[in-house]
Amino acid sequence: MQKFPLSLFYNLQAVVEMSSFYRKYHLIFQCLSLSKFPDKNYGVGRTGYSRHAMLKAFIIKHIEQIKSVPRLIEFLDSHPILTHRCGFEMGALPDESQFYRFIKEIPTSLFEDIHTEVNRQLIAAGVASLDTFLIDSKPVMAATRENNFKNPKRNTHNKEKRPKRNLQATLGYYSYQEVQGKKDNFIFFWGYRTHVMVSKEGVPLVTKTLPNNSTDAQVAVQLIKKLKRLFKFKKGALFIADAAYDVRELYNLIVNTMKSQAFIPLNPRNRQPDKTLGHHGCPLCDAGLEMKSAGSWTEGPRTRLKFRCPLKADSKVAANYPKGCPIQHPSLTQGKAYGCTQYSTLPMMHALRYHETQIFSKKLTGSALRLNSISAVLVTGRLNKPPIISYGLFKTRWLLPMYR
Repeated sequence: MQKFPLSLFYNLQAVVEMSSFYRKYHLIFQCLSLSKFPDKNYGVGRTGYSRHAMLKAFIIKHIEQIKSVPRLIEFLDSHPILTHRCGFEMGALPDESQFYRFIKEIPTSLFEDIHTEVNRQLIAAGVASLDTFLIDSKPVMAATRENNFKNPKRNTHNKEKRPKRNLQATLGYYSYQEVQGKKDNFIFFWGYRTHVMVSKEGVPLVTKTLPNNSTDAQVAVQLIKKLKRLFKFKKGALFIADAAYDVRELYNLIVNTMKSQAFIPLNPRNRQPDKTLGHHGCPLCDAGLEMKSAGSWTEGPRTRLKFRCPLKADSKVAANYPKGCPIQHPSLTQGKAYGCTQYSTLPMMHALRYHETQIFSKKLTGSALRLNSISAVLVTGRLNKPPIISYGLFKTRWLLPMYR
């Protein structure tokens, strides 16, 4: 048998200190709090391999973007120092079935506890802050032949016919190409979505992986409640998300319940048609006259406002038009001649007054996000008075808590 010089491996500590690759994993493993995570089976049956070592191996798999467990075993076998740092014995790596059993048997709550403890260390050290949070989600493809683009019989249309080995996976949208200004060549996949909330420094604080049929806004509500329960962030925090989170329930949670701020772009699908407003904040009718407020009511989580023809609701306005409506609107000549009406839905549960303002060059430190000349909406308390609403003017909702 050929002999090799082993002088380089006499001092493993020196190798770790000299190599940035090994030093990175040494520092990561040093931060893990595994006291609540049993290392081996000390009850009935075989002792088995070190669970701490397997957990560290899966951390390596994620960081090095290794796609499968067999490739992970090959990687560890070619890096004996890293294998030793994980806690495995030299030349005695577990079989791939042992890794799969580890994933199946260990409850997710244990991994979440380890993740939470590491985040608390980062917050205490000042690496992560709790004043600005970013919310987003990412698709996760399931390991199934339905996601193989070379498969001519892959199912991308029938969402009821689920993959046999991934029954919880659902059919969802992945990406598209823009051809001549139009969306085309949509790609669909079977799998899940990982929803994550990160700090402005980029530290993931809370995560949740669910099937594709869970909307981003619904999961965001769960993440914010979980974030509050685990880390107790203070009032006035800023939550940043994309247009997929432009949902009333999420605004109510952030602004009214958490007393924080929400910076979320408007979703064109949720936007109402533009309304031209008069001097007193009421919409204009077809004849160009400012309508009169005719009351408001609440339907579930939203507030509805009613506006009526000024010729019928205000005798002073009617006196200025002795010949009646300038355009002879049918609502004044047919039926009960009640006059024209319009309805508006407030974005919040209260009747508020909206003002337009500009935010110039506001940079969020550490988040690499710069907001330049963005139209924003500030919410201030003005109850029981008609609001000024112009849904088409604003590119972004900037909601502040009503009461400080």
